[in-house]
Amino acid sequence: MFSKKESAYEKLERLFWEFVDKYGEEGFEEILSNLDNPQKLSYDDELTYNYTSPVCRAPAHHTTMWKIFARGYTDFLKYIYGVRLRTIAVDSLPEEVADRGAIIKVFMNLPKGWPFTKLTHDEFISLYLLLEKLYFVQSGHKLRAEDLVNIYFSGLDERLVFFLDEFDIVDDEDIPEPSQDYFQVLKYVKYQDKTIKKMEWDLGYLIRTAIRYYNYEGKLGGWEGDVLKTLTYCSAVSDGRKVIIRDDVVRSFNAYFKLLNTSVTEYKARNNILNAADYNSFRAKLMYYTLRFSHGKNPP
Repeated sequence: MFSKKESAYEKLERLFWEFVDKYGEEGFEEILSNLDNPQKLSYDDELTYNYTSPVCRAPAHHTTMWKIFARGYTDFLKYIYGVRLRTIAVDSLPEEVADRGAIIKVFMNLPKGWPFTKLTHDEFISLYLLLEKLYFVQSGHKLRAEDLVNIYFSGLDERLVFFLDEFDIVDDEDIPEPSQDYFQVLKYVKYQDKTIKKMEWDLGYLIRTAIRYYNYEGKLGGWEGDVLKTLTYCSAVSDGRKVIIRDDVVRSFNAYFKLLNTSVTEYKARNNILNAADYNSFRAKLMYYTLRFSHGKNPP
């Protein structure tokens, strides 16, 4: 006898109850209650259009970037050294090594603790890709240099890293100055046990299944998974721990979906932070010219 194939809805229902029975609903109530309409989680075609490189790293596909960025956007790159979290992340976190430059990157990563580290520079800066995407969709125009200044210097990145799902209720004066010490702890954070790590994966899979069932184009994987991983790690360190517990997964998912529903264009550049860096230093010039060269010519 042939067994009846499980329907898409039956699979979603099964996964839902398996998650609730195994992990409980506490902390995830809002996410779980919106699985019948992923659009409430702010998934739509525009937001999930997938370009692969934030402006703060070498672009993977120039023609794709040109669909997002306006002519003259590279003028922003002269300020990239002043982006505090990004600059420290470059110094502290190893790069991914699974590409053509793997051998070179292996030797460059060794002083940064690789292969014993748990978080990469590439995963961390996915946060900026998300902020760019949100700003692009909400502004209704291609990103200009002044838009990028707002994205990278508003402090929204630091609010998310240090305060997670409370990022919208703190004042600028409450944001601590990023430090090397923070990142030295961040890259060695571990999960409390396999159950916590599996819970994080199961929730992501449940959300992906709901999105597919209701025929939305959104997804929870790739760069989005990197954002969630980064926020989960940051939740632990910002709470003074080196171990990821259940509450860190709760806070990272809630912060992520809260951000998707936030008007990021309302966050403007903090001029005191923008003007604090020495852009004439050798390090600042090197960082600028390296990125400027990789971005090539401006969009037509």
